[in-house]
Amino acid sequence: MRTALRKALGTSGPAYRTLTTSGFEITDASRALGVEGDGLLNDGSFGIWEETENLCINGGVETNLVQWSDNGVGVVSRVTTEHKFGTASVKVTSSGVGENRTLVQWFSGSPITQVARTMNIWVKGEGATIGKTLSLNTNESGGVQSDASLGGIAPATVVLTAEWQRLQHTGTPTQADRVLLYSFLEVTAAGASEVYYADGFQGETGSVATPYVETDGATATRNAARVQVPVAGLFTPTQGWMAVRLVMGWANTADPSGNPVVFDWRDDANNLLQLRFDTTGNTWELQRRNTGGTGEVALADTFALNEAVTVIAAWDALNLKVSVNGGAFTSAAATNIPTLAATMLDIGSIAGTSEHLNGDVLWFACGTGTLTDADAATINGYGNNDVGLHAFPGNPTGFWDAKTGVMEVAQ
Repeated sequence: MRTALRKALGTSGPAYRTLTTSGFEITDASRALGVEGDGLLNDGSFGIWEETENLCINGGVETNLVQWSDNGVGVVSRVTTEHKFGTASVKVTSSGVGENRTLVQWFSGSPITQVARTMNIWVKGEGATIGKTLSLNTNESGGVQSDASLGGIAPATVVLTAEWQRLQHTGTPTQADRVLLYSFLEVTAAGASEVYYADGFQGETGSVATPYVETDGATATRNAARVQVPVAGLFTPTQGWMAVRLVMGWANTADPSGNPVVFDWRDDANNLLQLRFDTTGNTWELQRRNTGGTGEVALADTFALNEAVTVIAAWDALNLKVSVNGGAFTSAAATNIPTLAATMLDIGSIAGTSEHLNGDVLWFACGTGTLTDADAATINGYGNNDVGLHAFPGNPTGFWDAKTGVMEVAQ
């Protein structure tokens, strides 16, 4: 549509710039395979996540029910009539008595190290279980103390529907001598012969539930994602702006390790321009650094898991400023300007190795002009929409609609 309009007006179209990707991003192309990932369909985003290993050896029951148990109070079976990933899922049929627990043993050792672990699983109701509450709990076991909920955390719960939903929670073993972790699902007040399904179980270290990594008899790893943009002509260390629409893969209260990065342009640790979320202070921070020191502006924010957020960063020779969700810019003086030789800008991580966004990018825009508070409100108003390069104020130079790996750039 935008191309047709430009032709009608007699204006030339933009040029295009291919992004460099690692191949480990969660995209519409990877989602369409239906084997693993974030479980969304045609989400129109790039998921940029850290490396992870699914420690549950049979998260997708593609071959058998190893590691799954009915706990003696129901029937657990492998079916191919329902599945979230791959071709099979676990069907749980309640006996209507006892705890009605379905068990998954997903990690054991001697002992288990006391670091955070996150569990997540997809579930779906059927018939009489629709509308009932299903819980996911994880116990730590072994040692001198009896079984207890992992880290004392409460179960994660969801009201079952006829659609697949994701459950997740995080905890850290409280005792140094624990040797076993096991998760279980339980439906409140389940009657005899009531059914629900489970698929895509993942147990991983860390405090963020990353997209599912398929396992079928052994643990499996997905490598870290990396998205790079050739930076020439987009902006300079002295003058420019960047706006991005994100869907956060964690709540600000979850505090993933490190400080997740939105963009990072650097020669080294002492010469850079970077926007990140500081998980200690719960602030969006724009930093510009050279060997003489660091200039920084910070803006406090809170957000929920899966919340969409618009973040805008802008800078000139004297100041840095940040806006969130269309609010007025917060600014701070900063005159330390690096001379950057790096030709590539990283979106969502530092060089694809650390400080990953752990979430989705819907679009990214940038320019070389200036932005006002009114401009920030206008940009936020675009929401999740693909509005194109020329919709932006502030002399826009680049726009990436994250349905593809190509950025629209000004000529």
